[in-house]
Amino acid sequence: MKWTWASGDTMTHTFSPAISGNELEKGGIKLWLYNTYPLAGENLTVSFQNNASTTVTVSQFNIMLNFKGWRAVWVSYQEAIVTENNITDMKITAPTTQATIHPLYFDLLHFASEVMKQSRDKVVPTLDPNLYPNDKFWHQTYHKSQVPPPNISVTTPNQEKLDSLTLIEKRLENWFVNQAQSSVQFPTNAQKRWMSLQMQVDSAHTQYGQLNIVKNLEGVITGMPLYADKSKVTGGKKFGEVVEKVLLPLALDYHVRSRDVDVNALAADQLSNLNGAVDQKNDAIKKIAGGNQNIQDIFTTALGTNQTAYTLEEVKVAIGTLNTMRNERLLLLLEYIEDQGWSDGSSIGSLDHEMNNVGAGFMNAVFLLRKEITAAGKIDDYVATMKWYNEFGGVYQDPFEYAGTTADRMRTISLFRQDVFMLFTVLMMPTSTDAKKLDKIRDMEELVSWYANALSPNEGFAGVLKPDYLGFHHNSYYASAYTPHAIHCGALIEFLLSGTPFKLSEHTSKHIKKGLETMRIVAVKYSTPNSVAGRFPGFYRAILAQNFPAYAYAGATAPSLNDDGSLGEIAALDSDKIKMFLRLNDAGNKDVSNYLEDGTISKSIYYLNSIGSINIMEEISSKAASMSITAESSPQGFWTKNYASLVIARRENWAVTMKGFNKYVWDYEASSNQNVYGLYQSHGALLVANSEASLKTLDIDNGWDWTRHPGTTTIKMDLEQLVSLQRRYFQPRELAGGLTLIGGGNYPTGVFGMDFSQPSYQFPAGSFQLDITFEFKKSVFFTDFAVICLGSGITTTMSSPSITQTTLFQTKLLNANNPSSILINETSHSLSTNLKKAPSFFGRGNHAATLMDVNGNTYYIPEAHNQGLNVKIGRQKSRNRRGSRRTSARYATAWLDHGVNPMDKGYEYTIFVNRPSGEIRTLADNQANGSYLYEVLQKDNKAHVVKINNSPRQGETQYGYVFFNKSVRTLGPVRSVEKDPCIVMVEEVDTQNLHIAVSYPNLNFNISRTLNHGNDVNGQERFYSVSMPVDIKVGVSRAVNVATGDVRVNGEIVPDADKTNHVMVIPISDGATTGSAIVFKQLSKGFTTEVKLTR
Repeated sequence: MKWTWASGDTMTHTFSPAISGNELEKGGIKLWLYNTYPLAGENLTVSFQNNASTTVTVSQFNIMLNFKGWRAVWVSYQEAIVTENNITDMKITAPTTQATIHPLYFDLLHFASEVMKQSRDKVVPTLDPNLYPNDKFWHQTYHKSQVPPPNISVTTPNQEKLDSLTLIEKRLENWFVNQAQSSVQFPTNAQKRWMSLQMQVDSAHTQYGQLNIVKNLEGVITGMPLYADKSKVTGGKKFGEVVEKVLLPLALDYHVRSRDVDVNALAADQLSNLNGAVDQKNDAIKKIAGGNQNIQDIFTTALGTNQTAYTLEEVKVAIGTLNTMRNERLLLLLEYIEDQGWSDGSSIGSLDHEMNNVGAGFMNAVFLLRKEITAAGKIDDYVATMKWYNEFGGVYQDPFEYAGTTADRMRTISLFRQDVFMLFTVLMMPTSTDAKKLDKIRDMEELVSWYANALSPNEGFAGVLKPDYLGFHHNSYYASAYTPHAIHCGALIEFLLSGTPFKLSEHTSKHIKKGLETMRIVAVKYSTPNSVAGRFPGFYRAILAQNFPAYAYAGATAPSLNDDGSLGEIAALDSDKIKMFLRLNDAGNKDVSNYLEDGTISKSIYYLNSIGSINIMEEISSKAASMSITAESSPQGFWTKNYASLVIARRENWAVTMKGFNKYVWDYEASSNQNVYGLYQSHGALLVANSEASLKTLDIDNGWDWTRHPGTTTIKMDLEQLVSLQRRYFQPRELAGGLTLIGGGNYPTGVFGMDFSQPSYQFPAGSFQLDITFEFKKSVFFTDFAVICLGSGITTTMSSPSITQTTLFQTKLLNANNPSSILINETSHSLSTNLKKAPSFFGRGNHAATLMDVNGNTYYIPEAHNQGLNVKIGRQKSRNRRGSRRTSARYATAWLDHGVNPMDKGYEYTIFVNRPSGEIRTLADNQANGSYLYEVLQKDNKAHVVKINNSPRQGETQYGYVFFNKSVRTLGPVRSVEKDPCIVMVEEVDTQNLHIAVSYPNLNFNISRTLNHGNDVNGQERFYSVSMPVDIKVGVSRAVNVATGDVRVNGEIVPDADKTNHVMVIPISDGATTGSAIVFKQLSKGFTTEVKLTR
């Protein structure tokens, strides 16, 4: 609708019936407005009135008209409320103005019964600040745009800093593609990336034509309409689709092909083919112009026909003409996207997740086209647009609102707003005047401060990094997505800024290193556990095979400029970081080689697989070889990560993880079509990952029993009974987490404990599951290759007819032609043959059973019959992770059947990881005849206590304690604790020397209310929660000397002067030199405090 308005004109609309009730509470107006000419200081007034008797304004807002092009307006009645009343009429009032009047165009104006996820912008600024608090993550753009930049105190630009910004820009450009290398010269993997990208480029040209972009003589642009991701309008495309699938591929292609080095090399390389036979000429045209016929025609027209041979210069001129046309198409595409509403100050209706869809493609493309944009006189406009969508005002905060950023922002806005996106923005800022140079330097300095804050651990639910260097997303650890890419981006930033005045501080660099170290600890090599996969379940995902370049970036100092302005060589390497990179950069691994060869734009949220990154990694690898730096061995040790209720034990090349959840760590994430059956993902999931290959036997998309994740204690419900209406549940109990003991052995070891009470799962109304109560307590004690598992208090009500169970293993038959086998009491059984062994098979009484799974891990189960041991081989039927497809496969599964509605049941079993099968039989015999590897001293609802003999060395003894209740008195060197729940571990080196470690796994946030699920976490709790310290007094059976040896907190030795702030032995009496009570002080963040003592 075209409105040729005059000053003060109005348009009205009467509602029949009046807007009232739920529609008035939730509804609002949505429209698109096209302005042909910006009017600074002028606005439309939109009024919703009640004219039943007298005119009463119910809701009212202004639409600022200082823009050109399309803008979306989404406003709810309630956010602009003036008076509580029904709405009978709408009136739109034009500005009262003396300015020249230009028509306005309205489109898609409708009154929606529900308006949600709307974002405020410079067209309709914030009306009700209460609707956009800082935890409304996606709706902070306007708020951040109002933060003013700090004043600049100097008057003369610092030339060294300006030169450094030029250097950083060249480094970044080189990351996209080696600027000294033509596409003809690309090394093997870079060439494969280039060729895979070309398929997307051809498609992008086709889709470009489908947009029907036309710019008439008056400069008016028309084309297919574009909408926000949250828009429900049909008949057009989403901004994200066009930017990812059209703009970015074409910009990358143009950037590579338009360089002089590429034009010259490609012309020389294809000259003879252009002068050859028809097939040769057609192949040459395709190599020069790509596979799209329209683009080929542009080139052949420019080349013309020649009765004799084409000359090199003629080919170069034709390629130049083609590149000019590519450039013109790209600039028109950008202008069209801007005209459709992607512009400074525009929210396109909703910015909810929009930077995830548009950010990477737009920011990368604009950076690559910055010279062409500058030449077109549009650089200021695009810098303003980048600052708007990247929320650049956030870098000006002083102080910052909170520590850390989010994984979404680190991946998108970091490289692209918060890392590189914002770096792109600064690097694109013009330097045509001293004032602009000073602005650019100031913004870079502010950005570096923002990086330091963004990469700082946040103690609460917010931020990317936690104090234990796990990476958070959606208020919990997310290992399979989001955080690996966020840290990848952080490492790339470190590389780009290295060796300049803007380099990251040692403190910030340490945070990146710790984050990288943690990622490769949690993953067996490339794949992280299913239990920490969020809504992207799977045991074999190889996420680090896509992110290992981060280790190279963090470990290298980027090149400086040569005298001729070209980039030199990589300057220096950090041996420790490069060793991690070399271990993961295994070209013999299929997932790694696939990543190295893949140049496609596969994600809208980030772009990290650049062609130039191949050259950088190859140069780093070559330099490392010249410096005799070799790959690290697989990490060995034990790590506690209580921000995820997670422990990791590593020996040789295998990793074992144990995962739970508690009142501050949620269990799983799902959506209507993601991880649909993931309810039991964190119910004490014990993953034995022997290798990447072994994880293929745990195949959630083919026949997987979703109630039998290894290690978990669960109820054997049907698939549809696992589907909950909510996700990210916290549970009422405090304990789920671990402890790490450094001790005196070759490697650290530890304990895990969990106390579980079923959350109030939101199952569909009428579901029998709503009445179920379910509790258990479990613990795991680790020693070298042995994993000792205990359970007690397993109690379920109202679950009939479903049994309660604890799963030992569930492994799939991978190759029917070469079937794998399991062992049951040393007898082999092929997975190709059906088998069912019930508890009666194992004999009544105190008869132990031994098993071996298909991956070579062995299991000792004492009193197998009484514990309800079942082993089955057969075909399982299930559904895939999305619930969209029926699946089946053959599996071998072992579980302990606790019965229907069990009361106070328990279990005990031990796993030997990757050991010969005979050793588990020896363990069973030794446990039977009293030559104990371990002894269960207590296993009830108050404590689990295990004594491990000859560990870590012959003649030494370790004790593990999981205290569920402080009222208990226990056997062994520890008799009591005065606070529960907690975990204690003791290593008695001899009669005189011992190590004691204590952990309070509960994060103990300063939150007084109960959190039921992740959506309960409010902004204050998310950003500002603090892990409150506690003191725990431990009573020991034999007095120890008051003077202590080394004290460690989270594995780090504290200075002698600080030891008494963490550990204090209370003397038996005044002046005594010994004591039988030890106070472990200031326990927080789930960290372990350990002390070496003497008797």
